[in-house]
Amino acid sequence: MNISEQIEHLKLSNNYRKLKIIDKKEWPYIYINNRKLLNFGSNNYMGLADNISVKEAFIEGIEKWGAGAEASRLVSGTLKPHDDFEKALACFSKKEDALVFPSGYMANLGVITSFAEKDSLILIDKIDHASIIDGVKLSGAQFRVFPHRDYRYLEKILIKNNLKNKIVITDSIFSMDGDRADLIELVRLKKKYDFILVVDEAHGVGVFGENGCGLASLLGVINDVDIKVGTLSKAFGLQGGYVASTKINIDYLKNKSRSFIYTTGITPGICVAGMKVLELFSRMNEEREHLQNISRFCRDEFHKKGVSTFDSKSQIIPVVAGDNKKVLELEKKLFEKGFFAPAIRYPTVKKGTERIRISLSSDNTLEQVSDFVECFSGFIS
Repeated sequence: MNISEQIEHLKLSNNYRKLKIIDKKEWPYIYINNRKLLNFGSNNYMGLADNISVKEAFIEGIEKWGAGAEASRLVSGTLKPHDDFEKALACFSKKEDALVFPSGYMANLGVITSFAEKDSLILIDKIDHASIIDGVKLSGAQFRVFPHRDYRYLEKILIKNNLKNKIVITDSIFSMDGDRADLIELVRLKKKYDFILVVDEAHGVGVFGENGCGLASLLGVINDVDIKVGTLSKAFGLQGGYVASTKINIDYLKNKSRSFIYTTGITPGICVAGMKVLELFSRMNEEREHLQNISRFCRDEFHKKGVSTFDSKSQIIPVVAGDNKKVLELEKKLFEKGFFAPAIRYPTVKKGTERIRISLSSDNTLEQVSDFVECFSGFIS
């Protein structure tokens, strides 16, 4: 492999990526190259990454328990804040137990490689997150991919297959399209065909459901989800991931999950800050409602101008540009007008659906969203 040639090919195809350095934050604004930008590219859905009480809790955790966990969790890296936070996450998730991982990516890898065996069949949605796809490949199990939200096709696969250990995995809110999995239909299929249902609530937690428990909570099917995966890096405003399930499933993960066993535990400061976030979540019904309102407004305003946002029903709103070159040009034009809205290119999304991915926060105002849509629409009309 000639790496220089590979890099050059990426540049020629408008696929070359480089880091954008944020010099300063004044949430929801950021500064890049001394330019003040309204940030529509963050997963800080509830604004808690910049919440004063969350930051104070983080500092308190570090001062009392140190900057790091110092070891893997099964050796000497489980401190009281880890245990307290996992118990609170279990209660929040309406499950018996929970386990914290260094990232949501590692949580998905841990679940899939632990519960799937060579004689298992894993069924995943075509646009499930990359961590799910990678976990499936690492597991060595048989797998099938069903077309996005095509549950009739999924049922046809289930009808034809009689393997005992079947696992269906889905995002609740799909990260690139912003649409929702039909969890009610998946639960119906689960009861009929007896499979393990794993739901990744990365973009649902904090935003939907009772106290921000997620989409499964909103739809009343949380008790039918066997394994819930969540992240601490989006609405929580922190870093890390977690799994919530039965006590026996969590105990099994502690003993089998390589992405849990062979890595240092997350800093205890995150756990202390996470406890504060859970407390705040329980009081943020108005903020969640506001986020839903401005998300609906944003989609409706685009639709009035003839701009498609796919079937988005969340705070994630995609607007397709056409190809890698066009979407990069659109990102640059928005940047020059004071908006940061990132270009999402192939191969992250299917060729021909390259897009600007808009992520809204409860801290955004209706006026900010309106100004953004007006500016954006002028570039694509």
